[in-house]
Amino acid sequence: MKHYAAVLMIMLGLAGCAALISKPEPPTVKLAGISLTQANLLEQTFILKLQLSNPNDYALPIRGLRYQLEVNGQEFAHGGNLDEVTLAAKSDAIVEVDAKTNLQAWIKQLRNIGDKDKVTYRIHGEIAAPGANLQLPYDHKGETSLAALKRWLPR
Repeated sequence: MKHYAAVLMIMLGLAGCAALISKPEPPTVKLAGISLTQANLLEQTFILKLQLSNPNDYALPIRGLRYQLEVNGQEFAHGGNLDEVTLAAKSDAIVEVDAKTNLQAWIKQLRNIGDKDKVTYRIHGEIAAPGANLQLPYDHKGETSLAALKRWLPR
Protein backbone atom coordinates (compact mmCIF):
# COMPACT_ATOMS: atom_id res chain seq x y z
CA MET A 1 0.00 0.00 0.00
CA LYS A 2 2.87 2.35 0.80
CA HIS A 3 4.24 1.80 -2.71
CA TYR A 4 0.94 2.85 -4.30
CA ALA A 5 0.84 6.01 -2.22
CA ALA A 6 4.44 6.82 -3.15
CA VAL A 7 3.75 6.23 -6.86
CA LEU A 8 0.63 8.39 -6.65
CA MET A 9 2.59 11.21 -4.98
CA ILE A 10 5.30 11.04 -7.65
CA MET A 11 2.70 11.11 -10.44
CA LEU A 12 0.94 14.10 -8.90
CA GLY A 13 4.27 15.88 -8.51
CA LEU A 14 5.19 15.24 -12.14
CA ALA A 15 1.78 16.45 -13.31
CA GLY A 16 2.30 19.67 -11.34
CA CYS A 17 5.75 20.16 -12.87
CA ALA A 18 4.37 19.60 -16.37
CA ALA A 19 1.79 22.32 -15.78
CA LEU A 20 4.53 24.73 -14.73
CA ILE A 21 6.59 24.16 -17.86
CA SER A 22 3.75 24.37 -20.36
CA LYS A 23 4.21 26.95 -23.09
CA PRO A 24 2.55 30.28 -22.22
CA GLU A 25 0.03 31.93 -24.52
CA PRO A 26 1.76 34.72 -26.46
CA PRO A 27 0.83 38.27 -25.57
CA THR A 28 -1.18 40.28 -28.06
CA VAL A 29 0.76 43.16 -29.55
CA LYS A 30 -1.03 46.23 -30.92
CA LEU A 31 0.30 49.45 -32.35
CA ALA A 32 -0.45 52.33 -29.96
CA GLY A 33 1.54 55.13 -31.64
CA ILE A 34 4.53 56.19 -33.73
CA SER A 35 6.95 59.09 -33.22
CA LEU A 36 9.63 60.10 -35.69
CA THR A 37 12.94 60.61 -33.87
CA GLN A 38 15.48 61.00 -36.67
CA ALA A 39 15.39 61.35 -40.46
CA ASN A 40 17.99 61.64 -43.18
CA LEU A 41 18.11 60.70 -46.86
CA LEU A 42 18.88 57.04 -46.25
CA GLU A 43 17.00 56.08 -43.12
CA GLN A 44 14.29 57.21 -40.73
CA THR A 45 14.12 56.16 -37.10
CA PHE A 46 10.89 55.98 -35.14
CA ILE A 47 9.77 55.03 -31.69
CA LEU A 48 6.87 52.61 -31.83
CA LYS A 49 4.55 52.48 -28.86
CA LEU A 50 3.22 48.95 -28.53
CA GLN A 51 0.47 47.71 -26.27
CA LEU A 52 1.31 44.26 -24.92
CA SER A 53 -1.54 42.26 -23.35
CA ASN A 54 -0.80 39.15 -21.28
CA PRO A 55 -3.61 36.57 -21.63
CA ASN A 56 -2.02 34.20 -19.09
CA ASP A 57 -3.10 33.70 -15.49
CA TYR A 58 0.47 34.37 -14.34
CA ALA A 59 3.10 37.08 -14.80
CA LEU A 60 5.10 36.76 -18.02
CA PRO A 61 8.69 38.04 -18.16
CA ILE A 62 9.75 39.21 -21.62
CA ARG A 63 13.41 39.40 -22.59
CA GLY A 64 13.08 40.78 -26.11
CA LEU A 65 10.88 41.45 -29.09
CA ARG A 66 11.36 41.26 -32.85
CA TYR A 67 8.80 42.81 -35.16
CA GLN A 68 7.87 43.90 -38.64
CA LEU A 69 5.34 46.64 -39.24
CA GLU A 70 3.38 46.69 -42.48
CA VAL A 71 1.18 49.60 -43.49
CA ASN A 72 -1.40 49.07 -46.25
CA GLY A 73 0.12 45.68 -47.04
CA GLN A 74 3.66 47.03 -47.55
CA GLU A 75 6.60 46.55 -45.20
CA PHE A 76 7.18 49.85 -43.48
CA ALA A 77 9.53 49.32 -40.54
CA HIS A 78 11.26 46.59 -38.59
CA GLY A 79 13.29 46.27 -35.47
CA GLY A 80 13.98 44.36 -32.34
CA ASN A 81 15.05 44.41 -28.74
CA LEU A 82 13.26 45.65 -25.73
CA ASP A 83 14.34 46.29 -22.20
CA GLU A 84 13.29 43.34 -20.09
CA VAL A 85 9.75 43.79 -18.83
CA THR A 86 7.36 41.62 -16.85
CA LEU A 87 3.68 41.68 -17.76
CA ALA A 88 1.43 41.05 -14.79
CA ALA A 89 -1.22 38.33 -15.18
CA LYS A 90 -4.15 39.37 -17.38
CA SER A 91 -2.80 42.91 -17.78
CA ASP A 92 -1.63 45.40 -20.42
CA ALA A 93 1.49 47.53 -20.70
CA ILE A 94 2.73 50.11 -23.19
CA VAL A 95 6.35 49.65 -24.25
CA GLU A 96 8.50 51.66 -26.63
CA VAL A 97 10.83 50.14 -29.22
CA ASP A 98 13.01 51.64 -31.95
CA ALA A 99 12.00 51.10 -35.58
CA LYS A 100 13.84 51.88 -38.78
CA THR A 101 12.62 52.43 -42.31
CA ASN A 102 14.24 53.70 -45.48
CA LEU A 103 13.35 56.58 -47.77
CA GLN A 104 11.91 54.28 -50.45
CA ALA A 105 9.44 52.67 -48.01
CA TRP A 106 8.55 56.11 -46.61
CA ILE A 107 7.77 57.57 -50.06
CA LYS A 108 5.82 54.45 -51.10
CA GLN A 109 3.63 54.77 -48.01
CA LEU A 110 2.96 58.46 -48.59
CA ARG A 111 1.87 57.66 -52.18
CA ASN A 112 -0.32 54.72 -51.08
CA ILE A 113 -2.19 56.74 -48.48
CA GLY A 114 -3.69 59.09 -51.04
CA ASP A 115 -7.20 60.15 -50.03
CA LYS A 116 -8.01 57.12 -47.90
CA ASP A 117 -9.94 57.56 -44.66
CA LYS A 118 -8.50 54.44 -43.04
CA VAL A 119 -5.06 52.87 -43.04
CA THR A 120 -4.51 49.19 -42.27
CA TYR A 121 -1.50 47.84 -40.46
CA ARG A 122 -0.06 44.50 -39.47
CA ILE A 123 2.53 43.97 -36.79
CA HIS A 124 4.07 40.53 -36.40
CA GLY A 125 7.15 38.87 -35.01
CA GLU A 126 8.35 36.98 -31.97
CA ILE A 127 8.60 37.66 -28.26
CA ALA A 128 11.50 36.11 -26.36
CA ALA A 129 10.47 34.68 -23.01
CA PRO A 130 12.77 33.05 -20.45
CA GLY A 131 13.17 29.31 -20.58
CA ALA A 132 14.99 27.26 -23.19
CA ASN A 133 15.09 30.09 -25.74
CA LEU A 134 11.30 30.22 -25.86
CA GLN A 135 10.01 32.28 -28.80
CA LEU A 136 6.32 33.26 -28.77
CA PRO A 137 5.05 34.31 -32.20
CA TYR A 138 2.42 37.04 -32.52
CA ASP A 139 0.52 38.57 -35.42
CA HIS A 140 -1.98 41.43 -35.18
CA LYS A 141 -3.86 43.29 -37.90
CA GLY A 142 -5.50 46.59 -37.18
CA GLU A 143 -6.82 49.75 -38.70
CA THR A 144 -6.39 53.40 -37.84
CA SER A 145 -7.87 56.58 -39.21
CA LEU A 146 -5.85 58.73 -41.56
CA ALA A 147 -6.15 61.57 -39.04
CA ALA A 148 -4.49 59.41 -36.37
CA LEU A 149 -1.74 58.39 -38.80
CA LYS A 150 -1.07 62.01 -39.73
CA ARG A 151 -0.56 62.80 -36.03
CA TRP A 152 2.20 60.18 -36.06
CA LEU A 153 3.96 61.58 -39.15
CA PRO A 154 6.43 64.50 -39.07
CA ARG A 155 5.19 67.96 -40.02
